[in-house]
Amino acid sequence: IHLMEVDPAFLAARKFQKLQAKLESVVANQQKLLELDPRYGEVEKRANVPLGEFLEKYVVGSRPLVLTDVARDWPAMRRWSPQDLRARFGHLQVEVQAERSADPNYEVNKLDHRHSVRLADFVDQVLAGGVTNDYYLTANNEMLSRPEFAPILDDIGSLPAFCDRSQLARRSSFWFGPAGTVTPLHHDTLMLWHTQVVGRKRWR
Repeated sequence: IHLMEVDPAFLAARKFQKLQAKLESVVANQQKLLELDPRYGEVEKRANVPLGEFLEKYVVGSRPLVLTDVARDWPAMRRWSPQDLRARFGHLQVEVQAERSADPNYEVNKLDHRHSVRLADFVDQVLAGGVTNDYYLTANNEMLSRPEFAPILDDIGSLPAFCDRSQLARRSSFWFGPAGTVTPLHHDTLMLWHTQVVGRKRWR
């Protein structure tokens, strides 16, 4: 045991262990401060939020927010549907997650569930399959970075001031799946702005 405690690798690891404990303490204290807000447990719904307030209160403050005035002028709100997706892009191949129901750790093992399918066939499967969590076209497909899917991005209208439209193709993702689709509890490594165009999604 003594030889291990004087080993350079062990000493380096111990240093990082202490640093991690310090960082956890800082984050825990920050969380306690945030929870002092009597409305901490509420998810606000707002429109016309000034950029400075948005950045300070919601981005730096790590608070969820529903923006009620976004996407009203988007052509997507009038055009997008499973049938439209099939008609315009059905001939293209996409990557989906499949056979999820048989794997209790399908999100962790998502790379094992990758399947390439024709989008028209997947749309038909979603429409005919009823309520299920067995298959899902998720952000991992990165289809919006492909030029042939560029018309989807053309259906996105004006964006809030905190969005850079020049980054739209590189930073946007597309999800499409049946009722009953579940994404387990997880932690993303970036800020997300989610826009529900068709159907409903419950966030917990």
